[in-house]
This record gives sequence, C-alpha cells and structure tokens, in this order.
Amino acid sequence: MRDSVSIQQANLCARYNQGAWNRQKAGALRLLRWTATVFVALGLVAAGAVLMRF
Repeated sequence: MRDSVSIQQANLCARYNQGAWNRQKAGALRLLRWTATVFVALGLVAAGAVLMRF
C-alpha cells in the first residue's frame, strides 16, 4: 500500500515538474518573441529615420 502511494506521489511530482518546465519554456518563448518585436520596431524606426534624411 505504501509503495503505491509513494509511486503516485512520484508521478505527481514528475507531472508537476513537467508542467513547470513547460511554463518556463512558454515564458522564454514569449520573452523571445517580445524581444524580436522590439528589435523589428527599432529597425523600422531607424530605417525610417535614414530614409527621411535622404
């Protein structure tokens, strides 16, 4: 009986860790996408400024 309980606890821990890892990955992807958006926006602004000069 105690073995099955500890196995269930281990499975719960593994599932929780997987969920935490997935959340971390999602956060990293969101940060990456946000950074890329900022860089694209800055690039467009810089290109616009360069075009305005000429």
